[in-house]
This record gives sequence, C-alpha cells and structure tokens, in this order.
Amino acid sequence: MLFAALLLTACGGGGGSGHRNPGFPGTPAGAQAGWLLGAVAHAPIPDASIRAHFDSTFLALVPPSRLNQTLQGVGEPRLLSITTSEADRLVFLVTISGGRRFQVTLEVDSRGLIDGLLFSAPSAPSSGSDVPALAPGWVAQPVTFAAGGLTIYGTYTHPRTASARGPGALLIQGSGDTDRNDNEPGFVVNTLAAVANWLSRDGVATLRYDKLASGETGAGPYAAHPDTIGIAPYEQEAAAALRFLGDQSEVDPSRLAVVGHSEGGLYALLLATGLAGKAPRVHALVLLESQSLPILDHIRQQVTAQVSASRGRARSARRRPAHSWARCRARSPRCAPPDG
Repeated sequence: MLFAALLLTACGGGGGSGHRNPGFPGTPAGAQAGWLLGAVAHAPIPDASIRAHFDSTFLALVPPSRLNQTLQGVGEPRLLSITTSEADRLVFLVTISGGRRFQVTLEVDSRGLIDGLLFSAPSAPSSGSDVPALAPGWVAQPVTFAAGGLTIYGTYTHPRTASARGPGALLIQGSGDTDRNDNEPGFVVNTLAAVANWLSRDGVATLRYDKLASGETGAGPYAAHPDTIGIAPYEQEAAAALRFLGDQSEVDPSRLAVVGHSEGGLYALLLATGLAGKAPRVHALVLLESQSLPILDHIRQQVTAQVSASRGRARSARRRPAHSWARCRARSPRCAPPDG
C-alpha cells in the first residue's frame, strides 16, 4: 500500500508530450490528466516534457529525476471514473498495477500547468484488505500503559504462547492526529497495522499506540489548552511504550527495535540515542520515509507547495480548505513530494 501510494505521487511528473487519454474532458485539467495517465506508461520521461506540464514551484519540490526514478517499472494506470470535473480541477479514480485504486485530485494554474496533485484512498471506507493476516498463533491484544499522567492505548501483537523470548519492535506513527495504525480521520491507510502483521510472520512482537490527541488516548488534560502541548509528552509516551514492550514476557529486552514512520522517525532517533528519557537500549533502528531535512526547511517546502496548490482553487467558485492539503503534504509521501 505504501509503495503504491508513493508511486502515484510521483506519477504527477512522468510522460511524453504526445500521449492522451480519450476518457478525460477537453478542459485544461482534463488535458493534463489525460497526459498524466498516458505518460506514466512511457517512462523515463525527458526533463523537457516534465517541465512542459508542471509548474516550476511544484518541480522545485519534486525534481524530474525523482519523478522518473519512481516511475520506473510502473504498469499503465487505468481510468475508472471521474467524480468532479471543472476547468482547472479534476477528481478521478484510477487503478494501477496490481489492481490498487486511488483517488486523484489534479489542479492546474492559469497557464494550464499542473500546480496541485493529491492522491488518497477512495472515499469509500477501507475494507482493510491491504493489511496482511497475522501469523498463525499470534494475537493483537489491546493494552494500556501510563505516560506523563496520561493513559495511552495501544495494540500489542505477540505469539499466543512462546517457548522463548524473541525480538520486539515499537512502531511510531507520523505527524497529525494519526492513531496507532497510522490512520487519521478521512485518511485510512493502515500502514503500521500492516507492518505489525508482516513482522509477526518474522517472529517479531510489536507495540503500536494512539499518541497524545489521537485515537482512544485523546487529548486528556490538554483538551482545553492544546497550545500547551510541546515535544515532551510525545517523548514521554515513546519512552514509556518502549519500557512496556521490553517488560513483556514474550520479548527479549536486549533485542528491541524502534520503527519510526515519517515524523515518528524523530522519536525513534531520540529513543535510539537515549535522549527521550529513561528507556531500554535500542538494538535496531528503522526509519520509514522519515524527516530528511531540518524542520524549518520542511515547513518552507510545505508552505510553498500550499501556495502553489491554492492558486488554481482561488479561481474556482468551489473552495477547498487549504489545511487539508497542508495536512496531507505534512503527513507523508503518500500525497506529498518525496522529501515533504
């Protein structure tokens, strides 16, 4: 699921200038959408073709080389349906290699260049079919633990019976109000649920949790004053989670790993370096598309992308809140430039 979403994010930049998809309307947005799908099947794409179809601000965030790199080996996307059609905005559903479906929102500027792309799961509720089954004999157990005066809710995945202690991994989600499965309202991807179940097949117990202000944990005493939340509560809950995992009878505390996705990579690094507070020693560190630039550089990129994406919407009678793009771009490469 994660790879397919990253694939589609990069699909915004591929293609040759001669490809068209007859299923799209004859509007500026429709022309670019038709080119987009036809282009994906003809990678690698000359830089000149990419620059002919994309706004320069967008390409400053996702350069042609990165687009082509991700496009390699992609099957031909197929248009399923169009849900919204405006001159400068198009929303449509596609399938890619393997039958996965994605909803694509494409917007163009006054010159007809692509300046906004958003990829997300279809609006229908997720069936969870992309999450692999647990290994035979394993269970996903609801648990709670205390951290910083809060009760943290999570899921501990482990063998029902174990003859010996094995490795354990703490899974930490990305930014926003993302829960233990890496989902947030209106955006269901189950990234960490899938990782937990995959690891069960390798004999690795896992703990994932609803961080402060998400899922069952909620905001607790911060509900009335969310502006007082700093980094400390998140460090405390990450350290407490690792301690909890290391204390389980199925887990060998000398074989602990931390897996951080997106912003979760920051807390994984803090745990691994001992800077997040009292916690067991980390034996292995996994960073899944974590922050690769100083945070202010990321914010600058995201704000630039938001301004670029908003230009087309400002001309439309129908307004979409800019925060939905900001949240999506801040979430992960599923719908943001690769280093966003």
